Parts: sequence; structure tokens; C-alpha cells
Amino acid sequence: MTDFAIIRKGLHQYSLKKGEYLDMPRIQGDVESKIEFSDVLLTQIGDETTIGQPTVAGAKVVCTILKHFRGEKFEAGKFKAKSRYRKQWGYREELTRIRVDEILTK
Repeated sequence: MTDFAIIRKGLHQYSLKKGEYLDMPRIQGDVESKIEFSDVLLTQIGDETTIGQPTVAGAKVVCTILKHFRGEKFEAGKFKAKSRYRKQWGYREELTRIRVDEILTK
């Protein structure tokens, strides 16, 4: 079985496997620096599964920041018929790509 963990970052929860790449909202930090997530909700290492109450005590996930980039453009708009009213806007989310290096428990 593959080692994996479920972490909480802000309002989101992510399922991470060792060696996996993940794009998530912008994280402060330099490229090639290590970050740790200590808000771990569940871990599975080998056949041992640990469920947190609400978090797993002493567990952490160590990741490396690979790059910062902007996601795809989201475009939206609205209009009102017969009144020449049109409004358009767009948005590109700031993202960070990370690589999961290790999942540690006590």
C-alpha cells in the first residue's frame, strides 16, 4: 500500500501521497525550500491507519516548493438586454506547486 495523509490547509483538505505533486493556493516561501504541514487529519503508513481527533498528534507532512505560477484564466460577464449594459471580468489564481517528500508520525 502507498503511504498517504489527509491535511487541512485553510478551508481546504488535501489527500497527499508520498512523491506526489500538488497545485494549491499560493504559499509563502522560496522555490526549493521545505515546508511542513502539521494539521494532519488522517495518515496511512503501511497497514496502519491513524484517524485524528481532530488531528493526528505528532504527525507532519514535509513538502518542497517547486514553483509559483498563475492558473488558467476564469472569465465571466453579465449583460442586460436592450439597455447596452455589458460587464466582463477575468481572474487568474496564484498557485504553488509542491512535491510531497515524506509523511512522518510519532
